Amino acid sequence: MNKYEQIINYYRQQIVDKVLKPGDQLPNEIEIAQTFQVSRMTANKALNILAQEGCIRRVKGQGSFVDNQQIVKAIGNLTSFTDDITKMGQKPGAILVEYRIERADKLPNLMEKMKLGPDDAIHYIVRIRTADETPIAISYTYLSQKYMSSVDLRKIEGSVYQIMQENGAQFKYSDGEMTAMMPTEDEKRLLKIKDVALLRNITWMYDQDDDLIEYTEMLYIGSRYNYYYRTVNQ
Repeated sequence: MNKYEQIINYYRQQIVDKVLKPGDQLPNEIEIAQTFQVSRMTANKALNILAQEGCIRRVKGQGSFVDNQQIVKAIGNLTSFTDDITKMGQKPGAILVEYRIERADKLPNLMEKMKLGPDDAIHYIVRIRTADETPIAISYTYLSQKYMSSVDLRKIEGSVYQIMQENGAQFKYSDGEMTAMMPTEDEKRLLKIKDVALLRNITWMYDQDDDLIEYTEMLYIGSRYNYYYRTVNQ
């Protein structure tokens, strides 16, 4: 393991263990260089990578601070990205990257699960999701026409769930799975990151009729999202 990786791992763990809390200041480059017996260039490289991962923010003339952009979400709670960000006291946002309407028969697997006919529509939406205007994730979403007969592109910067609820949707349950992955070059550009691992969260959302109405792949910057859960001994 390289020296700069040792520094990165050390401060990552300090943040995970909450030894360093949001807003806490890290030692400066000179102090880190002395502690780990490395050059200032190596210390600077480690701090830059931590900043790219979203673990810290570097303020010119002031130093490096633990970032407060990490979003906490409980597994099992049926909440939207907008809900999660708002509860953290931050402003949720969305930047539209791509929108198109697909014939359902072009996506036969989703057509079957959404109980659509061949000529029905599936809306495909790609958005950058932000918190206080900072990129947090990219979402790739497929929506059934059941509650989205048309789309007001101006509203897509808000919550898609809210739009569906306004059109009569009642969310009953969702299935999901999570994996880790590395970003593509386009995803690096959109999220303004480098070689940082992403958390891929896939969601299948069902309504009161047990119909699949949404399929989403959300790619979170791993260091900026924290999932937690509770298990009970039966």
